[in-house]
Amino acid sequence: MTQPSQALKNKVIPIATADEMRERIRRKSQLKGRQADEVSIAEVRALIGLRPANGHRRDLLIEHLHQLNDAYRCLHDRHLVALAKEMNIPMAEVYEVATFYHHFEVIKGDDKAPGLTVRVCDGLACRTGGRARPAGAAAGLAGQHGRAGDRCSLHWPLRAGAGCGGAPAGGAFCDG
Repeated sequence: MTQPSQALKNKVIPIATADEMRERIRRKSQLKGRQADEVSIAEVRALIGLRPANGHRRDLLIEHLHQLNDAYRCLHDRHLVALAKEMNIPMAEVYEVATFYHHFEVIKGDDKAPGLTVRVCDGLACRTGGRARPAGAAAGLAGQHGRAGDRCSLHWPLRAGAGCGGAPAGGAFCDG
């Protein structure tokens, strides 16, 4: 004879059917985070080329960011997502690199790139080299190169040694 306690141990109580478990797994396995749209992927591929058989080289990330920046005058966040997908690099790494370098400007959503970007150096070399005061130089460049209706992006301070030595207005230069 079996004892009642042993009968309870052997009894199976289903919590879900096999189909319910498959549905639960399917729902949980959906992609999370930002997903690249087809238009952005196509734009990125047009600039960096199709993915080679062994994938894009990771060491070309900055070069690819420069290509995007040159083509669109900024880095749209949608392009960063598409680039991360194309290069098979985590989005956080691409964003980290893009925001670290001062010559890249990351634009969120459908915002337009600034029509004028003035970069100002307040480094010791620019200040002691007899150059114009950076604020005056920046204002002068904005007045010379600005167009009506343009959004202006002022980067202050520019890191010393980042190309400011050849700046036309002494410590400031325009990317517009």
